[in-house]
Amino acid sequence: MNHELARAAETWNRIVTDPAPKRSRFWHSPNLTALVDQRWRRETGYNTPVQFICGESGRNHFAVMLSIGCGAAANELKLLQEGIVDRIILCDISDAQLQLARNSAKNFGLDEARIEFRNFLDFSNPSREKIDLIYWQQSLHHMFDTEAAIAWCLDALQGQGAMYYHDACPPNRIQWPSDAIDWVERFRSALPRRYLASDSPTWWHPARREPESVEYWLEVDPTECADSANIIPAIRKLAPQTRLHFLGGLIYGYAMHDILSNFDEDLDRPLFEFAMLVDELLSKLGYNYFFTGVTAIHK
Repeated sequence: MNHELARAAETWNRIVTDPAPKRSRFWHSPNLTALVDQRWRRETGYNTPVQFICGESGRNHFAVMLSIGCGAAANELKLLQEGIVDRIILCDISDAQLQLARNSAKNFGLDEARIEFRNFLDFSNPSREKIDLIYWQQSLHHMFDTEAAIAWCLDALQGQGAMYYHDACPPNRIQWPSDAIDWVERFRSALPRRYLASDSPTWWHPARREPESVEYWLEVDPTECADSANIIPAIRKLAPQTRLHFLGGLIYGYAMHDILSNFDEDLDRPLFEFAMLVDELLSKLGYNYFFTGVTAIHK
């Protein structure tokens, strides 16, 4: 593991041990989480990722599954529990995240003989075994060379299997262009001023939220969206049969990020719905932070 990966592993170890942050991410909001899930179902035409994977691949059983950047791996381990997969390989550069996965396996009552835990996956060497299902859950965008990672995975499937994505595809290092920031500014400017309040009574969040610098991300997590802009082009190049669906995110994932704690989950539901409507329209114009998809390979 090189120096950059080691620093990133330290970051993800701290995420486990440090106190949870103030409500700031869309998944901290029950309203936004429900609305994003609704969009996922509407876009894919399926109710769950398992149905999406099985429906697109034409199979309901996989011998070996690989999850890269697994974190707590609750979704992946559920596939093991339900008999969709026989054996699972869980990879994460963070020891603390892998421990969360081990804890999840115990909570599910799973036999750890069916689970292999790995810290590091070397994409410069081919997989030493055939993989049937590969699972990317908000981790592909942490790869330094996303095309190489996708190519390695396709090779590991050895001509038959499936790859599932639920991930991020923003510009590299989340450097949104000025036209995207213009839309962010228009959305935030339309909000009543109280939604731009901060913890300080003398400072307000600006209507125009500029991206954090590349240097900021290199310091916080060198892997954060290192090559995320190339994910969709790489999938279309290497696996053009992939069913891709874009999930937006410029508004709910970026514009609302630093002000989400100012929204009331009970009183502001119409505003959450309006934000998601604006976000969906922007998604259709090509402004997408997140996507989902399945690559199915048949012999």
